[in-house]
Amino acid sequence: MCSELNRESGKNMLRRWWPVLISLMLVAVGIAAGNWQTRRGDYKDSLRARYEAMLQSAPVRLDVNSDVQQLDMRRVQVSGYWQKSRTIFLDNRVHDGVPGYHAITPLCFDQQHCVPVNRGWLPRTRLRSELPNVTEPDGVIQISALSRLPPGQTFALGPEEQDSRLWQQFDLVRYAKWTGREQLPLLLQQTNDTQDGLVRAWERVDFGIDKHRGYAFQWYGLALLSLVFAFIFCYRQLKTEER
Repeated sequence: MCSELNRESGKNMLRRWWPVLISLMLVAVGIAAGNWQTRRGDYKDSLRARYEAMLQSAPVRLDVNSDVQQLDMRRVQVSGYWQKSRTIFLDNRVHDGVPGYHAITPLCFDQQHCVPVNRGWLPRTRLRSELPNVTEPDGVIQISALSRLPPGQTFALGPEEQDSRLWQQFDLVRYAKWTGREQLPLLLQQTNDTQDGLVRAWERVDFGIDKHRGYAFQWYGLALLSLVFAFIFCYRQLKTEER
């Protein structure tokens, strides 16, 4: 009899206090998630500091034997020759509100090894069926660039023609097959002027730090509101039991 009364009493207490338990769980979740977002923001902030320091550092000489994993966001200098007729155009690139393309050409060290270079922006031609002409001068050329690891697999609107020079996104594996030469796993953003008429106004990398801090603020806000709710509920519940 006593055990049944105790069980019934425990159930009644649980029914009365379950909002507090849920609120305290939300407090714990909010604090944990807010702390995680804060750590991510701090990590991205360290990446941004590294990026800014790299932009101020002396350029590194890039060649076929370079450790590319150490060159992300580094300023580099590289010498080679353009692989003719292997320029592709990335579609839907906008500069100052004007639609256009990014032109990417392989810069080759020898007959086998190259590195893809985003040479800059140029406006869209009058007809979509026509692609612009980009000069590919003969001989060895030296460029300065910002070295970036190439993007991973990205969403495409639909299958593209195998031999088309108009691409929606850059794909290193596909590009190596298309050029017929091995490509270093980098995508250089050319920064020096080589009198080819392309615009090289590269945007700075957005590390999404404000996004993480905004999320952290929201999670901490949820934890605070849940704590206030638990306090108010406890206060009212205790007042009720005193009567």
